Amino acid sequence: MILRLAALCLAALLVTACQRNDLKEPPVDLGDFALGLNIVVADHAQKVPISREASVEEWEAVMKTAIDDRFGRYEGTKLYNLGVSIDGYALAPPGIPVVAAPKSVIAITANIWDDAAGAKLNEKG
Repeated sequence: MILRLAALCLAALLVTACQRNDLKEPPVDLGDFALGLNIVVADHAQKVPISREASVEEWEAVMKTAIDDRFGRYEGTKLYNLGVSIDGYALAPPGIPVVAAPKSVIAITANIWDDAAGAKLNEKG
């Protein structure tokens, strides 16, 4: 059950960037999940050369907000802590015609901990 919950949380986080904004819809059932700590680090993020610039502070703030928006609305009885490291990114350059349809990409490593057990639920991020 816990591993399934961890996998679901991580999958939802990854799919968030690919889907439409569904935050106005009721959240998917995650059982007893409640967001504990929301830790995001971007100190070692690598920028793809064609990408626009984004500061460490901007990345950390945006990702914390996205995680809070998505997972902070769960009101379960068991706390889970999320840790996300931003590993690399490519922000679509401005001024390219719509025909080229450039996309932005982010590479992250995410981990989830059971707060009460003090144990990481996923072996690899």
